[in-house]
Amino acid sequence: MASTSTATERPSSSPPATSQPPQPTTTSFDLQPHVTKILESNGTSSLQETITNFISSKKPSFITIFKSLAHHYPNEFAFKLAELLNLHPDFLIRTETVSILLNIFKESDKLNSTTMLISLKEPLLNSLMIESNKSILRPLCEIIGLVAARLYQFSLGGWLELRQYVCDCFSGSTKLNHMKALIMLAKLPEEVVEDREFWLGYGYYDVLFKNLLNFVNSLDQELRELTFNASLVVIKMSRGLERTDVCDSLLRKLRELTFNASLIDLQYGGEDDLLDVDLLHMVKCLGDLVRLHIEETFNGKEGDVFWCML
Repeated sequence: MASTSTATERPSSSPPATSQPPQPTTTSFDLQPHVTKILESNGTSSLQETITNFISSKKPSFITIFKSLAHHYPNEFAFKLAELLNLHPDFLIRTETVSILLNIFKESDKLNSTTMLISLKEPLLNSLMIESNKSILRPLCEIIGLVAARLYQFSLGGWLELRQYVCDCFSGSTKLNHMKALIMLAKLPEEVVEDREFWLGYGYYDVLFKNLLNFVNSLDQELRELTFNASLVVIKMSRGLERTDVCDSLLRKLRELTFNASLIDLQYGGEDDLLDVDLLHMVKCLGDLVRLHIEETFNGKEGDVFWCML
């Protein structure tokens, strides 16, 4: 497997320095005590205690606290949640922590602190490395993908350690490693193609290509389905990297996979909750690729079936 000796600087684990945050505008309750307890305290014990109490009681007041902190202090709250996740608390706390953190990244337009984004890299990547629960892996990878997108958006140098880890997971011997690689690869932003030296100079794009070809033919249906989404990212990368051979090969495999999935869907109805790729999704994604003017791959018997489904 290809390797790189590029030195990387580990981001600081200390909270990012920010200007004085705005005063909360909520009038139904006083947010400041919760800011002091959760955000301004050392460590994450107060945050973990609050999340634990919410899990136990399900009181709406806790939801109000979380939403208010996310609205008024998104950068500080996101970093605190990532710190807690890095400590790998029990399953229920990790699940709730990931859920809150994902909502912040999806709903807030104020996550623009470059210091915070850099500081998030280490705890989030560490969390991915030690996570073993499938239900947490998906939203965690989505969070990491959103952070990576912002790193490119603000020209912060991308995320070399994350790219390296994804490629390393492909060479792992366990299904968990392979799942991490496939799920995380599918969540990488399109801007990742900008790192041409990493993908072409060090040969990591061929590492992705070779492994995707192996997994798309796997006897494990779950890995085949995960390979579909990951392959979409690699196909889109092929245009910027001028690797039409990768595009053509993977497109043919995905077309075959979609055709075979239509037969499986008729038999099982797509009821497996572990698989997040259903037939409708697969056809839609391939339709999007057709709109990128690569429709020449869709011919033959399976191509006729695809056009009928589309």
